[in-house]
Amino acid sequence: MIKVVLDTNIIVSAIVFGGKPRDIIYLIQEREIEAYVSPFILYELKEVLTKKFNFNDEKLKESEDLIKESFIIISPRTTVKLIKGYLIDNKILEVAVEAKANYLITGDKKHILKLKKIKKTKIVSAEEFLLTI
Repeated sequence: MIKVVLDTNIIVSAIVFGGKPRDIIYLIQEREIEAYVSPFILYELKEVLTKKFNFNDEKLKESEDLIKESFIIISPRTTVKLIKGYLIDNKILEVAVEAKANYLITGDKKHILKLKKIKKTKIVSAEEFLLTI
C-alpha cells in the first residue's frame, strides 16, 4: 500500500477548497492509500482553520474527526533539521521520515517541495501525486 503524509496546507485546501487535495482525501477515506499525521499537524490544522477561516467548534470537530477516522496518528521520534529557521516545515518532514512514507504531498514551494526527496520519501505536489497513482 502507498503511504503518504499530507502537509497542513494540503489538508486545509482539501477541507476548505476541495480540488485535487480533496481527491487525495477521498483516496485515503476509501483506504486506497494509507495516510499519516502527527499531533503537531492536527494542532496546526486547528489553528489555521480557526484563525484564517473562522471555523467554529462544530466545524473544527468535523474536520478533526475526518482526520482521526482516516489517518494514522504517529508521534515522530526522529528529529529533522533540514530547513533552517522553519521548525514547522521540519516537523512535517519528521512525520514523513518516521512513517517511511512513499510520498510527502505539499503545496509549500518555498521550502519543502524544492527538496524533492527526504530519505526514501518523494516530495510532490497534489497534482503530481495524482498523476503517479
